[in-house]
Amino acid sequence: KGSRDAKKARNAVNSNPIGNVVSQVVGVVGGIVKTAAVAFGAKDRDIQKMMREGNAIAYSGSLDVGSDEIRSEAYANQMLGLRSSALSYSSATPTLKNRKG
Repeated sequence: KGSRDAKKARNAVNSNPIGNVVSQVVGVVGGIVKTAAVAFGAKDRDIQKMMREGNAIAYSGSLDVGSDEIRSEAYANQMLGLRSSALSYSSATPTLKNRKG
């Protein structure tokens, strides 16, 4: 399920290549601002949590998490130089590639 959700999120972000590129370009400046905020004591996870909650409030009229909501959160994360957790998935189940597991 997590893998399917991550694939859905990546497809939503990649469906608008211009928005994706613009958010990454803005992310250069946003990353500097975020780094300055972290230098003054803010934590990345707190910034990301605040953005996730704001995005949830903005899309609170819908019971289904749609691609617009996923795309909006991913672009907001990119604009501050943060990594979007919705775009990747790591399973806790050991695989053949995981020798220690």
